[in-house]
Amino acid sequence: MLRINEVTRLYLGVQGENLAKTIEIDVSHWLELFPNAAISIWHQRNGDDTPSATGSTLDRENKILKWSPTNTDTYVAGEGKAEIRLTENYVVKKTREVITGVSPSVTHAGQTLGSDWADYIAAVEEEKSLAVIARLGAEAAQDAAEDAQAAAELAQEKAEDSLNYAPRIDEVTGTWHVWEADMHRWVDTQVRAQGPQGVPGPKGETGSQGIQGVQGPQGEIGPQGPQGIQGPQGAQGIQGPAGQDGTSGIIVNVGPFSFGFSIVNGDLICTYAGEEEPNLYIDDEGNLIYEF
Repeated sequence: MLRINEVTRLYLGVQGENLAKTIEIDVSHWLELFPNAAISIWHQRNGDDTPSATGSTLDRENKILKWSPTNTDTYVAGEGKAEIRLTENYVVKKTREVITGVSPSVTHAGQTLGSDWADYIAAVEEEKSLAVIARLGAEAAQDAAEDAQAAAELAQEKAEDSLNYAPRIDEVTGTWHVWEADMHRWVDTQVRAQGPQGVPGPKGETGSQGIQGVQGPQGEIGPQGPQGIQGPQGAQGIQGPAGQDGTSGIIVNVGPFSFGFSIVNGDLICTYAGEEEPNLYIDDEGNLIYEF
């Protein structure tokens, strides 16, 4: 039985054969890394432009990939190409290009396989070729190292995801969501973050009054209020003492006016009486002038 890391050639049989043989490949190494993966074989016959999926099946219990070539797979003789492909969520892993061989038959025209296939066919059919195992051992070791590095990188990525994406509570559903590293998305656990409200307990006893707090700072002075209604008039005050008698004045009648002159506290006071305002002024020499 071939191991996944040792596959470089696959002999499918004679041209036109149908389900005449079953190729078994040990894929346990890949399934240890990706236990839920799908694994299949894609084949491109000699002369075809693109590969097609084969009828390969995965025996997951025994970790064996099986392929029984049909007459469609062996329709064209000569060398073709194949690859073994693994997929799991966003992960896609492939083998290197595998050469396939189909021997021509008498009843089918086709390309003859090269002479280098003779030893390979004998080794596959009889499983006795130590030369093939030795030649493929180095490639298997390299593939194993690459797989180990890929597994380490995947484990590191998952560890970093665990640190960067801590479980969180969804605001809409109120349930816990966890980060699924393989699918690169948040998954709802359906576990509610908050349980149902319990029955209210009995009222506790009133505690003792605490000590009075420190008085806070005085607030700012508020705005002045509107003016109040005027109060009633107060009682008349006591009459003050009589003032000193003033000096006697003189009265002068001029035209339609009567002028009175007196001195009060050293000032000359002039009064008049008449229907109009008299034209009085003081000239440059300090004389009081009246103009008719």
